[in-house]
Amino acid sequence: MYYHVNRGETEYQYWPMDYDEAVPTTSILPSEVLEQVLSEAWLSVMSAEERKVVVTSISLVSKLWLAIFARISTRDIFILSSSSLDFYRRLLDGRSPSYWQHPLESRAADLCRSFTRQMPISTNKSYIYSNRSVFHSFECLRRKHMRDLLATFRLLPYLPNMRSMLVEYYYPGLGSKNATQFVSFNVPVVRLELEYTFSPDAPLWIIDELGLSGRTRRPKQRHVPWAPPDLEHISTTEDQSVAQLLQLCPHLELAVEEQFKIQVQILSSSRFVPTHCAIVHGAMAPSSCITTRREGCPPASRFWKVNSSDPAPRSVRGSALGFILDTATNAPQAPIVTAAKNRWRNVHVLVQRRGRC
Repeated sequence: MYYHVNRGETEYQYWPMDYDEAVPTTSILPSEVLEQVLSEAWLSVMSAEERKVVVTSISLVSKLWLAIFARISTRDIFILSSSSLDFYRRLLDGRSPSYWQHPLESRAADLCRSFTRQMPISTNKSYIYSNRSVFHSFECLRRKHMRDLLATFRLLPYLPNMRSMLVEYYYPGLGSKNATQFVSFNVPVVRLELEYTFSPDAPLWIIDELGLSGRTRRPKQRHVPWAPPDLEHISTTEDQSVAQLLQLCPHLELAVEEQFKIQVQILSSSRFVPTHCAIVHGAMAPSSCITTRREGCPPASRFWKVNSSDPAPRSVRGSALGFILDTATNAPQAPIVTAAKNRWRNVHVLVQRRGRC
């Protein structure tokens, strides 16, 4: 929106940088209406490039627009590049207290309710116009989306109001007659109160790497030979096999021979969790971790030493996020749906399969 100013025979057009002072108060939309309009615009379907234009345009209108948009874009986060991913990680971890130097009214981790990662697909013309477009190669994209979902979920801290996570792929349109194509994969995120139990021989470094030691996980230094690998931990019931799990996540394999045992029990959840489904678990909220040491071990401080010779703790209780994988999709018979609450589940520690990108 621009404004006209007539000074004699000359007409000026300008876009005010301070909207609050440049426009009369009577012409400003109520904050609630403006927030609804900007929220609808932010949640509409658009490519990452188009979304960057929206971000830049809104931030230049006024301080009021920037304040409202900071709240909207923190509530429904869209990751447009690796740099924006790093920015939002710092924001959600509390290491960046402001959004573009504009302070938020509450913690960003408390505002976030959805997390979307947008990723472009190859813009090769021959590929897009052939029968092997993204919609005809859906099976390949289905395998890719699980890898991208897990990689994104691993980076998230505990977000108490998180509801869903998406990975959205898009083909940039080529020419005026070819619109951008989108394919989205959405998984519901559930908030869990959990209790883990460990066998005495469970490695402490694995417990720490899974985010179950009460420490805040920090970004790793890539390309460091001695850095531990990225580990996932997924829980299943006794009657589910690891083979069913690996069919859904073909890029993963067991990280170690499961000579030790880790189990988890769901004490409460924010939504119904069927027993037959696998659960991908995130790191525990450090402030919620309660560790029970074994008999004969010294009293635990808030952070126990990962390189200690002590056995693994008896149990850890706390809050964490998770998302549900339906392992019965290809089952010959529909499973009997029952609640997974208060049932012990086996935890499988997985790592990315070698030789697969």
